[in-house]
Amino acid sequence: MSLRFHFPSRYVWLVLSTCAGMCGWFLFGTPTPASSARSMTTRLKRYGWPCPVQATGSTAVVFRCHAPDRATYAIKRFRKPAPGISATAYTDSVQHEVRLVGQIPPHPRILEIVDFFAEDGRWYVVMPFVSNNSLYDHTLGDAARLLSADEVDCVFYQLVTGVAFLHQQRVAHLDLKLNNILVTEEGEVKIIDFGQARMVDSGSPRGGRVTGRLGTAPNVPWEAYHEQDYDPFAADAWAVGLIYCQAILPNAPWHLGDRGDVESQFAIFRPHDTPPTSPMDQGRVTATVGMILRHLPLHARPLISQLLDIDPANRATAIERAPSDLWFQNLRGRCFTPPTPRMALDAFGGR
Repeated sequence: MSLRFHFPSRYVWLVLSTCAGMCGWFLFGTPTPASSARSMTTRLKRYGWPCPVQATGSTAVVFRCHAPDRATYAIKRFRKPAPGISATAYTDSVQHEVRLVGQIPPHPRILEIVDFFAEDGRWYVVMPFVSNNSLYDHTLGDAARLLSADEVDCVFYQLVTGVAFLHQQRVAHLDLKLNNILVTEEGEVKIIDFGQARMVDSGSPRGGRVTGRLGTAPNVPWEAYHEQDYDPFAADAWAVGLIYCQAILPNAPWHLGDRGDVESQFAIFRPHDTPPTSPMDQGRVTATVGMILRHLPLHARPLISQLLDIDPANRATAIERAPSDLWFQNLRGRCFTPPTPRMALDAFGGR
């Protein structure tokens, strides 16, 4: 089956700039100090470079930049390739995210890419700056900024609609987590970081299934630890369900180790820098999910239980079936109101 992807004209510049960057990379290699100094007065300068660091990660550093036109941008600078990684492999991995996002039609729940280029021997991605930080900052990261249950519900509603749109485009994100969900001052959700995402082709030899533990624990599903390959859409559904649980139960012992029965069960889901190597026991995961569900609001349990179904075959269509859930239908009525221009995490429900 051939898949046709819509590539909006607004992204033509992205292709051209990417090609220009690649040509420079391969034809001229790593710039000399002199050429670096010259380059720093061009593309980066348009965005107000140099800029303060906003966040750091294992593969990139994000800077907050104020451009001369007073617009604010987030510039993601990728780290240099690790020893043993070829220039070609490194360039392909860096450009994967931009190429994939360029194939996705614009959507209000997906943070757009404004620019992408190579300069000073490094790759840069430019995006609009979201000042209200990630969902992690509003849940596990800062107790003073916790969201109310209504606000969590509306964040969840927007997240599901965004992920459903990606799946309609045959895109699986595969690294959905609190840190990759931004919340604007107006209460709008923006999904970011498509570095591990896949454009899924059901006609491929594996039938669109993926291999390896993609994503970040605890949002990696049980089957990723046991199966040779697995359904990427079912993996996204698991992550969406866990995100709701983490946001609605921020005081649960997600970070604790084995300190008794309850903590021991929760410890399966505690965040790790890298996924644990030992496989998760299916019975233990089922018991843990059951325990978590009993702590959720009654109205949320039917849909969240589908998203966290231990059987990926049942879970794979949970996001697609969400509009038929009564609670989700109610959220559409409460959360679809356009936000007011204020610090309107309060305005999620149109209050």
